[in-house]
Amino acid sequence: MFSRQNNVADGHILAAERMYAASPVCGEAFFIGNGKPLEMREYVDQMLAALGFKPSVKVPWIPVTVFLLMAYVLSFVISVLAVFGIKHDTDFKPLNVRLATATRYYSNDKAKRLLNYAPVVSMEEALQQTADHYRARRMAKKEA
Repeated sequence: MFSRQNNVADGHILAAERMYAASPVCGEAFFIGNGKPLEMREYVDQMLAALGFKPSVKVPWIPVTVFLLMAYVLSFVISVLAVFGIKHDTDFKPLNVRLATATRYYSNDKAKRLLNYAPVVSMEEALQQTADHYRARRMAKKEA
């Protein structure tokens, strides 16, 4: 889940307005976001589109199991090489593949329920605002 700073600021304000003695908000932690699961691959595709980049090549989707198999084979090869005194380490390990490819989603249901939170900026708007900001900064650097 991603969040634009406008949404985070709004969440802080909503929480502050509900802070009083014996408030159910006191001592609670909240996830403030757009409320929609979004895989990193989708996020990158949408951000590139917002920046105006058109993919010149369609990148094929490779199943996670292929990467896991490769990581297990590499781990086995490294352990065999270690028997012969050849030490090598890699970050391409099965656990790291699992962590890098896991879909994570944090629910903001508690913020909706206790704070009456709703995103003020949608994911689409946030991506466009980010792309516009990036373009403006790039232009300012070129002019400087």
